[in-house]
This record gives sequence, C-alpha cells and structure tokens, in this order.
Amino acid sequence: NINQEAFDPSILNATSLKRETQTEFEVADLLPTLSQEVEAHYLKLKNGQVNWLKRTYLSHLYQYQETALYQKKDGTVIKGQIIGVTPQGQLCLQHQELAYFDLKEIKFL
Repeated sequence: NINQEAFDPSILNATSLKRETQTEFEVADLLPTLSQEVEAHYLKLKNGQVNWLKRTYLSHLYQYQETALYQKKDGTVIKGQIIGVTPQGQLCLQHQELAYFDLKEIKFL
C-alpha cells in the first residue's frame, strides 16, 4: 500500500507509506527502487541464499518473538509467541504447545 489512507475496518493494523510518512508518493518514482530490491532478493534465492532470505523475512515479521494475543478462527483468544514460519508458509506459534496456522486461521489482536 503506497498512498492508501482508508482501509476496511476489519483489517487491523493496516497501513501504507503515506500513513507512515505523511507524504504522498508518486508510484512511478518508486518502481525503479522496488524493481531493484525484487531483483536483488531473487538473485539471492537463485544463488541458494535461502537462510539469509528467511532470516531477513523473520526480522521484519510483525510481532516475531514477542508475546501477544491472537484470535483463532473459532473465536478463541490465545496468548503466544510467533517463533517462525514453515516452508509451506504456515505461522508457527508457541502458546501452550506449538501450533501451526494457515492464512486467515489466526489474527493479531
């Protein structure tokens, strides 16, 4: 999200570059930098630097290794800590036991 200011109220913590910086961006001006970053990460993947990519991803993952509240799809609220992501993309959450969640099976509170 670049210049988006309004978000669906059901999406918690949604943001954009404009919201974070109070600056309107020209999308076309961002394209060269975005393209360079995508290419750099692709080349790391192509060169087998999967562990570097995973560490970088986890370092930017919201609430990674922080104890927080989450709500499961059935409405149950749990306290836990994100400890990783599986190769299949499931979120690994440690609460009473280690649990794995697919997309939209759990949300941040």
